[in-house]
Order: sequence, then C-alpha cells, then structure tokens
Amino acid sequence: MVTAYERLDALCETLESLGRCCPAPAEILVHVDGSPGELVAVVKERFPRVRVFESSERLGPGGARNLMIQSSTCRWVASFDDDSRPLDMDYFGRAQRLMEDFPQADLLAAKIYIRGQTVLPASGLVERVSDFVGCGCVYRRESFLRTTGYVPLPLAYAMEEVDLALRMCAEEQVILECGELRVFHDTDYSNHKNKVVTAVGIRNQVLHAYLRYPLLALPLALLQCAARVWWLIREGRRAGIMEGFAGIPTCVWSYRKHRNPVTLRSLASYLRLRRNAYPVSTSKIMSPPAL
Repeated sequence: MVTAYERLDALCETLESLGRCCPAPAEILVHVDGSPGELVAVVKERFPRVRVFESSERLGPGGARNLMIQSSTCRWVASFDDDSRPLDMDYFGRAQRLMEDFPQADLLAAKIYIRGQTVLPASGLVERVSDFVGCGCVYRRESFLRTTGYVPLPLAYAMEEVDLALRMCAEEQVILECGELRVFHDTDYSNHKNKVVTAVGIRNQVLHAYLRYPLLALPLALLQCAARVWWLIREGRRAGIMEGFAGIPTCVWSYRKHRNPVTLRSLASYLRLRRNAYPVSTSKIMSPPAL
C-alpha cells in the first residue's frame, strides 16, 4: 500500500519500482489524500491494475493506512509513502520469508535510507525494537486489525507511528527490525524545518501523551515536551513554537474520544525497549525486561 499526496512524479516512480519487483506483490493499493483529480486520473490510466482509493477531505497518512489495510485481501501488507520504494527487487520475497521464519512477529520494520546516506549491504540481523517507520514496514494484517489503528491526523508529525507502536507494545505485539529489508526514502527531511511542522510536532507530542500516558506519567510527559522545545531552540527552529502551544487545547479536545491510556508498566517496557534493541533468532524472541 502507498499513501500519496500531490507528488505525482514521485508516486509514479514508486509504482514503477514496485512493478519491477520479483516476486511481485499480490496487489497494490494507493490512497490519494484530498482527491486531487488529475493525480487519480493519471494513476488509473498508467497503472490500471492498481486499486486506487481517494478521499475528499484529508485523512492523513494514518487514516489512509487504516483504510487500505482494512481493504486489503492479503495476510501481510507492505507499507510505503509516495516517495519511498524498495532497494531490493526481491523485497516481497524477503518479507514473506521473514514473516514465515518469525511467526511471532506482528510487524517487520525495514532499514530506511534517505538522500545522501550511505546504503549498507543487506544483513541477516533481526532485532526486536520499539518503533518503526510507516514508509518502510510490513504489517501482519490480523495483528493491525486487533488495534484501533492510527489516529487519523491530517498532519501526523511526532504522533503517527509512535502512538501505534506504544499501543502494540501494550498488547505485547512484536516489532522486528530486519537488515534484509531495505527501503529508500527520497527525502532529506529539510521540509521538517518549517514552522508548520514545528507547531504540529509540539501539538501532536502533547496529544500523544494525553491519549496514552497514565496520570502517574504526567511528569515524564512534561519533561519530554520540555526536551523537545529545548532541542528546537538549539536547532534554531523557534518559529512555530508559540503556535504549537496555542493549538494544544483545540487539538486535545478534537481527539479526546481516542483517549485510552496504557498501563504504567507497558509504558516503562516500551521506553526501555526504545533504549535497547534485542537481537533475536527464529527460535526465540526476547521480551523487554520487566519493570
């Protein structure tokens, strides 16, 4: 599945790359957010076998992925953005083999490489990790459907994957990062330096804490928010900070129905796993240390 928004050339390049893979994916799903008609028409004309979904209003990447995973007919669903694509043409064969070798896995996270970064050779290293990136991962569909999916934010910076990953950890689902799976993300993240992303990131970090942190973890949430603001200031990204704080009340109120805190033990296990990944083998998957 591929999430798309306004970048026609990048989307076509990604779809062409997926079409060259061997073995090929059983189906390719594309969601075009905000329904720009020209983009939808071009994709349908150039890639007639692709199933195209569109929405008149912004669902955001998370909402788009919710829709496509629910609509997929496959047991495993590989996820890409319109500007990300596999680095290896046997990507789907590798993913299928890994899912079969690790039947306890609920999600496989690929190694993500961005513009200007040295691409390392594929390796057989498999580690249990806390997080993943949505532009390069493989979901076990039934495991995803056991969660409530992503919170459908039009702009999901600092919220999308981390929110789902924490809930997966709370449900004792297993995320494995696999050195055999390599994805190129055609970006240098320079777009993250604008004030809109800064403001949205602050709002979403507070929203994530409100939705998922138990009350006893409130001091931790405040420290994490302060650390983010201090980092933004040190990076010279002051524009957008005040807008971010000003938008918190409306953001929290709008998504209050999604509040479902995890336990303090689950949060502690997730944070501990974030600090230390655990190598695994096909015979054993290590659990995070107990609190």
